[in-house]
Amino acid sequence: CADVTGVQTCALPIYEEWIKHIYLFNKSFMEKSCFLVYSLEKKIEFKLHIGKYDIKVMGKLDKVLRYKNYLMVIDYKTGEIHLDFSKCEYGLNLQLPFYLYLLSKENPNYLFAGAFLEHLLPNKPYTYDGKSTLIEKINNEYVLNGLMTSDETLLSQMNASYASNKYIKAYSKSKLDQSKTLNEKEFKSLINFVSSLVNKALEEITSGAFYIRPLNFNKESCCAYCKNDGICYHKAKDEYRVFKKGNLKDILNGGNTNE
Repeated sequence: CADVTGVQTCALPIYEEWIKHIYLFNKSFMEKSCFLVYSLEKKIEFKLHIGKYDIKVMGKLDKVLRYKNYLMVIDYKTGEIHLDFSKCEYGLNLQLPFYLYLLSKENPNYLFAGAFLEHLLPNKPYTYDGKSTLIEKINNEYVLNGLMTSDETLLSQMNASYASNKYIKAYSKSKLDQSKTLNEKEFKSLINFVSSLVNKALEEITSGAFYIRPLNFNKESCCAYCKNDGICYHKAKDEYRVFKKGNLKDILNGGNTNE
């Protein structure tokens, strides 16, 4: 192609090889799973009646797998992944919970096995450490990371090798990572929690309530990165919302607050 530059010509074979690795990893995952592909690039949209407005809410899900009435969501990422579900109550890191909310709106009878991010490209070059091969390092990029069921029988149906962390980051220090596992009741509570955040955000938008209320993480002010700093009356010293480290289950049980 005449539009392909010299740099792109060099990069294309590398990306072709990388795509092969991605394909082989996902093929291997599916061979060890009872879940089958339910949808790809699934678009869900609906309207919420807020005050005098009908507001369209929509989203697109990269991949949804299904086993019986259980669904698991996979979203592909090329950038860095930072998962901290304790920030959900501040409206951050809500992508995966929001996908579950969308699916529940489509069909309230759905049950959920998990929602994951899959990292596709490395953020930095690999270095030799003598502990793992290049292929092992590459495959580790693709390991699913996110929220999952606490039911180990269902986890084994998601992937027979779940306990090895080869396909799903399920274990931490030889036991299930409790910060990422939810039972059926907690999944429902999470969806209700997201629903309340969505409704609150839409109510504030429709009423013109655009509050300036920056959040302070570990003594670092988000104001430092704001492009409107020059015309904003709000300064870092005025911050009143301070991030309180907790966990998702505390939030779902009402044990943490962002006020």
